[in-house]
Amino acid sequence: MELRLPRRPREPAAQEPAGDAEPVALPANDPWEGEDEAWTADDDLGREAPDDFIRFFRGAAVGVVLGLALWAVIVLVVVLLQA
Repeated sequence: MELRLPRRPREPAAQEPAGDAEPVALPANDPWEGEDEAWTADDDLGREAPDDFIRFFRGAAVGVVLGLALWAVIVLVVVLLQA
């Protein structure tokens, strides 16, 4: 059986969709019961960091491409005006 994970939509959104995931229930015979509550909140914050990291570099790449396109148009106009 193949595990299918949810995927984010490809179109950009102004705000990330809120996750409605319920916490995983621990087994009744867990010897470390209650000790993992302190780090689960920090772990939830760490899950969003890669999305922000990817979004930053995607925005930087789009900025570079648009900048190059703008300079190409400027050079084209200058070359056509001198010809």
